[in-house]
Amino acid sequence: MSTTSISINASLTAMQTASYNISVSSANVANADTEGYTAKSTSNTTQMAGSTAVGVQSQALTNMVDQNLLDDLNEAANEAKYTETLQTGLENISNSLGSVSGDDSLSEAITDIETALLSLELDPASNSDQIVFVDSLNDLTTQLNNTSNDIQDQRAISDEDIETAISSVNSLLNEIDSLNEQIAIAQANGNSTLDLEDSRNTALQELSGYMNVNSFTDSNNQLQIYTEGGTALLLSEPQELSYEATSPVTSTTSFNSITVAGKDITSEITGGEIGASLELRDEFLPDLQAELDELASTLVDSINAISNKATSIPSPATLTSHQTVSASDAFTGSGTFRIAVTDSDGAVTEYADFDVSTYSTVQDFIDDLNSMAGVSASINADGYLEIITTTTDTGLSFNEMDSAVGGDSLGISNYFGFNSILSGDSATNISVSADLLDDPSLLPTAELNDSSTLSIGDTGLNSGDTSIISSLISTFSEDQSFDAAGNLGADTTSFANYATNITSALAVKTDSAITDAEVAVSAYDNLAASFANETGVNLDEEIAKMNAYQESYEAGAYILSTIQEMFDVLMNAVT
Repeated sequence: MSTTSISINASLTAMQTASYNISVSSANVANADTEGYTAKSTSNTTQMAGSTAVGVQSQALTNMVDQNLLDDLNEAANEAKYTETLQTGLENISNSLGSVSGDDSLSEAITDIETALLSLELDPASNSDQIVFVDSLNDLTTQLNNTSNDIQDQRAISDEDIETAISSVNSLLNEIDSLNEQIAIAQANGNSTLDLEDSRNTALQELSGYMNVNSFTDSNNQLQIYTEGGTALLLSEPQELSYEATSPVTSTTSFNSITVAGKDITSEITGGEIGASLELRDEFLPDLQAELDELASTLVDSINAISNKATSIPSPATLTSHQTVSASDAFTGSGTFRIAVTDSDGAVTEYADFDVSTYSTVQDFIDDLNSMAGVSASINADGYLEIITTTTDTGLSFNEMDSAVGGDSLGISNYFGFNSILSGDSATNISVSADLLDDPSLLPTAELNDSSTLSIGDTGLNSGDTSIISSLISTFSEDQSFDAAGNLGADTTSFANYATNITSALAVKTDSAITDAEVAVSAYDNLAASFANETGVNLDEEIAKMNAYQESYEAGAYILSTIQEMFDVLMNAVT
């Protein structure tokens, strides 16, 4: 190659490489704020002809991606979304349940009931105090109902979030699959794949925010993705996840499974937004529901055990059981039970003591009741045992005496649920008797005289009787037995303390979730900043490079121009 040819080639390749390098830097500057974009660079090498340098040429594009840092960033994205999702769900339900000790707390609602009872104890016949007690009890049951509904609503939200997130996961799997195909084509054509790899890395990071996955790039530069349990999500083609949210959601709802090609992979997803939503829906929230249900059911059993012994003054003309029965239902018990018909002043017009040990079916009890002249008993059309007086201006009252029915040794009135203040067996359905809400004067506050010498005309019910109210006060002030429920172990404590334990446990869990989210998000932000610093675009550097490339281009152009002038001089000399 002649000296002139070398000079021309050197100047042309200098201009070409400078132009190419300027285009690389220009692309970097243009994408400086593009998410996931990594700065590209190239190096120049000498173009040789034998042992002679004849010009310059650009090498293939490179970037500074550290795969270990990229893996750490994906894990951090997974943890950040997991903790943020938990935080949001727990904060929502904490706001519903109320503070630990504020005016909106469960324990404060229970304290209001105790205060109302203390006032009612001074005058059990006070209608205004009866109203305050019934209202305060209704406030508590309503709060339990509302919180239970909110728990199920939050579970429904989590379930819908899972469906939405899985749709996003499927879109990302298809996007990554498409990028795999584009990378394969670019490689086959000898083109750079770095920008496509940036897009693929960004999609994988977003996917990691939804669920925990394992991934690797094979020898053909194809990204393959699996669940942590080993189920393939993307090999030669994407394996889409299937899920459909359930509606409506209740405490007994059984949810659908997350599947891939018919395989249940629900248990394989423990991280990211989906993992947190599953944990909220299936663990945290059901545990809280179980704790509230234990509080509610213990309240119902404890309060009704007392109110079932009592009656209002004047006593009601009709008593209806709170459970359905059949006349042929087996019935075993022991002890004595007293029932009386009383007038509006509480005087006894008729009474009888029944030997419970003689019953073998519910019908035997009904027959004894019907043996009284002023009483009629039957099972109504709805299946409830109904007892009515057959004389005008009279009512019915019970004394459990020493009766005991069934394996739990309940008094006979307690067994059937006569004069129950509360109904339901969970936080979802606990409620104050509808009749009592309509007329608080029906509150059972007096217990039938249990004297062995009781006679017709004697006072059976005393309006000043405080024994029932005192028993209710003791129920709220003394320790009750609670079974293990949710995250709370079996305990013997007061209703107010148990309610505080529920709220406190949730508050601790919520505070922990907030802290964990702050730490996880900070860790992700720090890693993202480190990744950006390592791989991102430095505008100052790129501008400095472009200035240098421009100078190189101008130098090449100047050499070419000089050669042209030399040729012009030569041509003029020979003509």
